Amino acid sequence: MSSEEFNMMKPFAGMAIKQIKDNRGVPSSLFGIPLQVGPGSEHVKALQHWLWGAIGAQAIMGVIQVVCLSDYLGAVEMFLTVAIGYWAVSEEMNITYTCLWGACCLLFMVLGALALILSLLSDVLSLDVISMILEICVPVVYLFGFLLAVHFYHLWAQANHMPDIPAALDPIGKFVDDHDPLDVKRTGSDALVFAQKAATEYTPLVRDAVSRTFSGEESRRSSKIPCCNNAA
Repeated sequence: MSSEEFNMMKPFAGMAIKQIKDNRGVPSSLFGIPLQVGPGSEHVKALQHWLWGAIGAQAIMGVIQVVCLSDYLGAVEMFLTVAIGYWAVSEEMNITYTCLWGACCLLFMVLGALALILSLLSDVLSLDVISMILEICVPVVYLFGFLLAVHFYHLWAQANHMPDIPAALDPIGKFVDDHDPLDVKRTGSDALVFAQKAATEYTPLVRDAVSRTFSGEESRRSSKIPCCNNAA
């Protein structure tokens, strides 16, 4: 690039840098993650206790993966997620970092759930009950982190008049807004009520889905049996 071309581009580069610095809610995104310069909205910053609680639970779970489950790769994934969550808190709940944390939670939740299903299918008879419970806790803490990040995005989108998500995709939002994790007694008792209500609503749906899956599998198996086809 010649010096004349460079001098012509300097004003445009300066304008672009100024726009990035002045714009608190950058509308552009990277793989669906909004790019923001500066801290998050005041509402999101008021909920940082929840993020501290989530990454604290993930840190404890990472130690359990090392000590009790000998799952060193899973522990590395968990501590990586904790580091990104801590980064988001240190940057005053910047939406880019909180969404990146939520994306890691989603990715490792899926991987953890698949690993859990495979272990249940392969070692269902020899699997220790305590180890099974601890392995179930791994995708659960990731799921909570992902839902929390979804709520943070929901609040950011409302504050910056950006495309929002349906309310159904933010199931814990009202509970998080109305509670403080530091108020252990109230939050814990209400969390049990919330979990019981969710179990009452979703358990029949899960049961019906599982029964339909197994009934469809049985019908496919019976259709392949010659005696059944002849009897029909």
